[in-house]
Amino acid sequence: DEQKFFTQIIRGKEEFELSEDIIEDIILQGNSALINNLANFPRYRNFARKGYTSFLTVPLKVRGESIGLIAALSKEKRNFSGRDLDILTMIAAQSSLIVENTHLLEKTKSLSITDGLTNLFNHRHFQERITKGLKEAEKNKTPLCLAMADIDYFKEYNELNGHPAGDEVLRQIARILMNETKGSDTVARYGGDEF
Repeated sequence: DEQKFFTQIIRGKEEFELSEDIIEDIILQGNSALINNLANFPRYRNFARKGYTSFLTVPLKVRGESIGLIAALSKEKRNFSGRDLDILTMIAAQSSLIVENTHLLEKTKSLSITDGLTNLFNHRHFQERITKGLKEAEKNKTPLCLAMADIDYFKEYNELNGHPAGDEVLRQIARILMNETKGSDTVARYGGDEF
């Protein structure tokens, strides 16, 4: 997100970082790379210093947009081939679908427990959290605090100023509640003007 990238080694003993220009070329430009003599390329010399001889990478793409990359490095005295590039490209295509589906699943899950107007948790999620919180408090013999509030004269405010103005009040109250609570607290819109 927001043009910020990270790399993670899935298999191998040694961690390494890709330089910004390599990341930009692969992710932002969507270019693949197949390089078998890393020592001859200045931008890849840090890999060669660690004993790598070959580098193969392809972007992960979702609907034509690069969202990351998948790479393979080799210390063996062997060269990657065009066939290896084709295989990694197929793996990247399948991996991209997995990443996209995971993202969509997380987004769907988030939408199912979030109030659309205030972006607070919704009533259903509140019920789940309070049930879980009560069980944990009973089990651990710890206190549990529940605070409920509503907006005084909200119905009259809506009638006088209109529903868009009332919606803005709900959003502002939600922001205040989120800013004034700790990370472990749950803030939810219980319904209407109740929090």
